Amino acid sequence: SSSRSADCRHPPLLTVGPCAAKGVGSKLLAAGATSSPQPSRSIQYAVTDGAEGQVLKLLISSAASGNIEDLRRNLRFVGTRYVNNCDNDGWTALMYACRNGNAEAVQMLLEHGADPGINNPRGMNAFDVALFWHELDAARLLQAHQITQRELLTSRPSDHEVSTGTLDRCGPVRTVLPFLHAALHDDASRFVVFSDLDILVSADKQGLPHILLASPSDVAPYVPERVWEEDSPLQPVDQQCTVIFLGRVAGKAPPARLLSDIGRQVTKENEGFALFAIALDSAAAEELQKTMEVREADLPQAQGPGEVLFTPSYPGLLGLKDMELSTAVYARTLLAWHDRHGYCPTCGSRTRVVDGGHKRSCVDETCRSRDGVHNTCHPRVDPVVIVLVESPDGNSCLLGRSSRFPGRMFSCVSGFVEVGETMEAAVRREVAEETGVEIGSCVNADDFGAAPPLFSGSLEPQHSQAESTAVNSLPKATSTIAADAARTTTHPSFSHDLAPTHYYSSQPWPFPGSLMTGFIAKAKSSAIDLCDAELAEARWFSHREIADVFREKSWRMRGRKAPTGDGGVIAIPPPIAIAHQLIRVWLERKTAQRRLLNQSKL
Repeated sequence: SSSRSADCRHPPLLTVGPCAAKGVGSKLLAAGATSSPQPSRSIQYAVTDGAEGQVLKLLISSAASGNIEDLRRNLRFVGTRYVNNCDNDGWTALMYACRNGNAEAVQMLLEHGADPGINNPRGMNAFDVALFWHELDAARLLQAHQITQRELLTSRPSDHEVSTGTLDRCGPVRTVLPFLHAALHDDASRFVVFSDLDILVSADKQGLPHILLASPSDVAPYVPERVWEEDSPLQPVDQQCTVIFLGRVAGKAPPARLLSDIGRQVTKENEGFALFAIALDSAAAEELQKTMEVREADLPQAQGPGEVLFTPSYPGLLGLKDMELSTAVYARTLLAWHDRHGYCPTCGSRTRVVDGGHKRSCVDETCRSRDGVHNTCHPRVDPVVIVLVESPDGNSCLLGRSSRFPGRMFSCVSGFVEVGETMEAAVRREVAEETGVEIGSCVNADDFGAAPPLFSGSLEPQHSQAESTAVNSLPKATSTIAADAARTTTHPSFSHDLAPTHYYSSQPWPFPGSLMTGFIAKAKSSAIDLCDAELAEARWFSHREIADVFREKSWRMRGRKAPTGDGGVIAIPPPIAIAHQLIRVWLERKTAQRRLLNQSKL
């Protein structure tokens, strides 16, 4: 543009503030934007002297000129360390890209962690600069970025956060036997009952389960003698009864029989009561079930009666809500671990339950597992990544269907984190292994602290003389890190744009004891190849198709049966699952972005 300064890297001499952005800019603001789509932040730091200054000048020059190849190479060369640095005039690379209307450079900088909220000395951020110079394409990109970040940071769902709510796990006192024994025999205490990891429930007229609680007198005949004591007698292997102290609920135990009723009646003024889980063998479970059936039959019609049964945890847990769900997940995960660890993996001797059910101890006092901290003595948690992959053009998302899924249910790609692997690396590996789709690397605010990937070969990056001079003149440690960061980008698996993978949230999943960590990732390829037969089917779903799923609410339970999908609409996991929330937030983000761009068209 002839109106731009001859040296596009030099900041323009603005004589008026951001309010001067009138005309077409004000129309954009009227479409829903504020004058500053990101919270304003003052200049973080300015580095323009010495070798680091040369690196920053290279980055700013490529952003200002709009030379995408140079910008891509510079970002690979220096990582994201200098993205938010300012020059002597207080301008960042993003401000220069917005000043000159280099929309592609703006997008690339945003993907690499550029902060639109930094202010220059005149109090203008990148959005203000774009509006002032009527660079509306750049301004729209900043607005869309604002929506994406706001959704990621503020729309953390509550439906799938399977935490224990008002339940205090009482970590400091669950090793104190007098406390545990007193709680065990307190009439106010309640027990969640399991048998073969199935949970005792009362099903309502719609077939939906509600956890049925037992009292201390109900379970007294089955509780082991001197439970949780180090020298307590061992139970026969085929007649195990495991009791776990789950914690204390902040409130008074009402006479109601359902855990959901307790959750509604707790008050902070009351002292609270203890909640336990108990796992019975089949004979004891059948006897207790008959006792509870008699009790249910005597209830007034308004309160019940409900069908008393032990329901399979999956998909039975999918119908639970709030405190019922969180308690069932917590209890089942612990009981599943106990069920698999009756013998010491160190010496092969029997183990007994101690610490209120939160630890197992080998009965052989000479076993080395009794000395120090060993991961065989405490409940195991397996980290799993689950990822919603967005297509390269941003218009579809990738979902897969396992052969184990009912009907036409699809979900996000997921898999276990392997030994010595980061979450981000697991995301890339699992998506590639299961679907053949490649996604971008994961970029944090500063990727210099991470060790470069290991690989064999003598692949060397090609850099200009100025770039090589800048790195060579850096301090030794810094130059080595910069060179390593640049070298990794030439490896075949890293020779692409560093499109970020965003962490979303996490969720415990009790089948048998996983911690699901949710991500949203951007694909760099779209061809699908079901490489390892983990999935029966995988495909890209458009924004419209996902919108149809949510309009039809195809995740709804059919009694105690999992959703299967019908007609032309697929099914997805219900709202308690993190997969559902990842799909939902992607749909909401894309819908909001489309609405904003449609409204702001001039």
